[in-house]
Amino acid sequence: MVIQQYQDPRVGKYLKYGYWYQAHRGQLRNFERNFIIGTLVVIWGIFAWHAYNFALSQSQYNQVLNDLTQNRVDVLAVQQARAVAPLQFGSVAVLPGETQTRADFMLLAENPNPNWNVVVDYIFTWPGGQTTSERAAILPESKAVLSTRGVTVNSLPEAAELQVVATTWRRMRTSAEKERVLAVKNGIIIDSPVGSSEGSRVMAAYIVKNQTIYDWLTPRFTVVLYQGEYPAAIGVNEIPQLLSGAEEAIEYRWLQPLSGGFSAEVYPVLNPFDESSFRLPSGGNYAL
Repeated sequence: MVIQQYQDPRVGKYLKYGYWYQAHRGQLRNFERNFIIGTLVVIWGIFAWHAYNFALSQSQYNQVLNDLTQNRVDVLAVQQARAVAPLQFGSVAVLPGETQTRADFMLLAENPNPNWNVVVDYIFTWPGGQTTSERAAILPESKAVLSTRGVTVNSLPEAAELQVVATTWRRMRTSAEKERVLAVKNGIIIDSPVGSSEGSRVMAAYIVKNQTIYDWLTPRFTVVLYQGEYPAAIGVNEIPQLLSGAEEAIEYRWLQPLSGGFSAEVYPVLNPFDESSFRLPSGGNYAL
């Protein structure tokens, strides 16, 4: 059995392989070591080449970026052009209220920004007192009356000032928002505001025309009575609705006695961003 195993021709072939490996083992180890070293050299060479190309391209990109931002685009000018311009406020007027122990505070505020709507939270302060916080919206490139009416006082305060508590800006980005604002500014027409007196009682009469496509629900209108350039009294009218294409004749009568010649200015108080305040004539709200 043993003799037959060593006479197997495969045994001779394996012995030849073993003899050859023993004779060339050192050369094989040297070849293996050189192959590994060569492979590492190639890999590191490729990595170094790519790193060089990346650094070169990054330098070129930075140069292009600097050329665009520093030499061609005035970043500061762009930011200033897009910045919100500050609100403009008139002088605070403290007016007699409906009784001797009541006073009305008001001023005109203007939003000079063409694409920004703003909501202002404010109070009126004077030495020894202040009003409760009120909120008013001012449309782009429009004026609004900031007022607090019926404040209990011992006498008309002096040196009253407006204190802005907070401002919330909203940029108009869509055509629907801009269309809504233009509808209020150009489509709500105040016609023939007149201030008149009957004895010691004074009234203001005016006509409101709704030339927008919207029905306005419970719209309000601030009426300011002037004696010359100075406000003499302030009032607010609110009507149940103002339908599209309709017009309303409105009056406001002051209870406190006033004397002199008067003129009247009327400021609509409509918020085109409040979806509950308007609707299309077919019914339902019109979402922004």
